[in-house]
Amino acid sequence: MATSDKKRAQAYVEQLQQELDDLRDTGVLLDGNIPSEVLFIANFAKDSFDETQLIDPHALDALEKSLSALGYLDKAYSILSSVSLTEIHSEKKAVLLPRELIRLSVEVIDPISIVSLDTESSKVLAQAFEMESFNFGQLYECLGRRVLNLSGFAKSLDDSYEKQRMWHALKLLPPEQAPL
Repeated sequence: MATSDKKRAQAYVEQLQQELDDLRDTGVLLDGNIPSEVLFIANFAKDSFDETQLIDPHALDALEKSLSALGYLDKAYSILSSVSLTEIHSEKKAVLLPRELIRLSVEVIDPISIVSLDTESSKVLAQAFEMESFNFGQLYECLGRRVLNLSGFAKSLDDSYEKQRMWHALKLLPPEQAPL
């Protein structure tokens, strides 16, 4: 790699890191590999207030296995929480992210595909993309990104029929390119 290419790559990495730091400073909760091919968006606060774990571990394991079965590279995803934690009267409260922050987060993460994993996340994502809604299991294209609503994913893992519905929908998102 030529020196100018290295400098350009380093500048890109530094700019991305600054943008991620700026997002985190506004209360955005992120995890995973950034940038990534797939972005999962979920309301982690539905079940707990543990901001270190944005998706239920059992659900995340199922999502990783599904992506692998579809041909994605290992860990080719990132996670965005649709809520941030705000301290109100010494108590943490979950507050939905404004659509502008959702949209900005998507642009910084720059995924090819976005998968919402619960109803609240699907609604805030639809608002961010100025859509009325995203129907379950239907693939949308918004500003050059593929969007899929898998509301209820975590709960579906306990029901074989629902799990098959989720898998059928996920098959709409094969990788854009074959892994090298």
